[in-house]
Amino acid sequence: MTFKASFVIFIIGLFVGDNPEVKIMLSNIEGRTTILTQKGSSRATAYIDSNKIIETEEHVFTTYLIYEDGKHFIALKSFSKENKKWSKEIVLDEVNDNHGGGSLSIDSQGYLHIAYGPHVGPFVYRKSVNPNDIGFFGDPMFVGNNMTYPSLAIDNNDKIYLLGRHTIIKGKWSLRLFHKNAEDKNWSSGKDILYSNYANWPDIKDIKKGDPKYLYVKNGYSRWNKSIVIDKLNNLHITFKNYEYLPRNEKYSFTNNGNGGSYLIGYLKSEDGGMTWKNKDKLITTPAYPSEIEIIDGNSDPKKVECNYGISNLILDKHNTPHVAFSKEYDSTSTFYLAYKKGDIWERKLINHDKTNQSFMYSPSSISYFDNHFYIVATAINKSNYDRQELWGKEQRHSFLQIFKLNSRYKIVKVFSSQDLMVSNPSWLPSLGRGNEYPPKLLFTQGDSKSNSTVVHYTDLN
Repeated sequence: MTFKASFVIFIIGLFVGDNPEVKIMLSNIEGRTTILTQKGSSRATAYIDSNKIIETEEHVFTTYLIYEDGKHFIALKSFSKENKKWSKEIVLDEVNDNHGGGSLSIDSQGYLHIAYGPHVGPFVYRKSVNPNDIGFFGDPMFVGNNMTYPSLAIDNNDKIYLLGRHTIIKGKWSLRLFHKNAEDKNWSSGKDILYSNYANWPDIKDIKKGDPKYLYVKNGYSRWNKSIVIDKLNNLHITFKNYEYLPRNEKYSFTNNGNGGSYLIGYLKSEDGGMTWKNKDKLITTPAYPSEIEIIDGNSDPKKVECNYGISNLILDKHNTPHVAFSKEYDSTSTFYLAYKKGDIWERKLINHDKTNQSFMYSPSSISYFDNHFYIVATAINKSNYDRQELWGKEQRHSFLQIFKLNSRYKIVKVFSSQDLMVSNPSWLPSLGRGNEYPPKLLFTQGDSKSNSTVVHYTDLN
């Protein structure tokens, strides 16, 4: 099912970067969205950790979650550029719950690789039987234990990397990295590269005031929203936010009702296949703590932070420069940025509308790069509906997507929204294709976050 909408957007007083640039911009945009399924789960296109779109000369491959008869399934569809038709939906496997979405990648021979499945369990990894074909996949391999949120990437030598969150009962949760060479039958046992701050919070015995049952952190729960990309020299790049539960005897301006919050956006780089990691040019000991890593924004000390952070996936431009979008979410407002690394410094560009615009932008967000342009999709909400507790998850009702195209100087040259594409609210969980060779494609979910009957949309942003 295909919808088309042509429209004209006027933007007066557009603000980009640190300085306002007042101008009138007139854009004629042809928007087209295709419905891939009306049986999407409540997290059909989640999470930003996982790439959902792979494109080749002949095909576009997608993956998403569906819900049927009380169960969640991972599904795939492919689009033939020659025939201009979508394939039938391939239901690959049942997964535990709405956290089971897949991460797609492709090797130099055209074989598709996918990791999916757990919510605190082993990752499921499979490889397509034939190149450029989602019809048949090999037998599943199980990777790790107590893992969630797969991020899959393949280097120029077809070495595969799989990054995920590792749950440690009553301990500091971590980011754990696995790898497998093309000729290997088995995956590595995994290596923790980053810890949460759980072990650094005060013990209950060290807290002298207050009712003890309200003062301690029960576990090391962390949420990273991490992503991994590999550059032309096979260097590994990782970005993430750092969300965790904070000591309940401390008051923070950015935490939610459970005293949880994200207080930094971080970055790690490895030049030797994940054996060692760097903060700028300095080697760090891994697993590292937040105080030891390269910080894009925020602070490793949550007492010095006033907002909650959201993050996009990570991408590289043609110069191998890492770029990531992120949001700073306050009680009554949210600001949205594009960050990129210039030497040892992370530059930040504010991405915003003029004062007549009635929405705030935040994450989950997604970013892609093609032909010297950056494409950014932010989640947005009307200012009159802004409630920081609604920006993620259980109460998602009013969100829509704001879509930007920026030139190589980070100036906005085009902007439109999911509403302009005639898609109703709530629309959220954007996932852009992350390759640089083709114009970006977008997957997103339309439907209430409490519903297991959502719609998965596919949009060509060219």
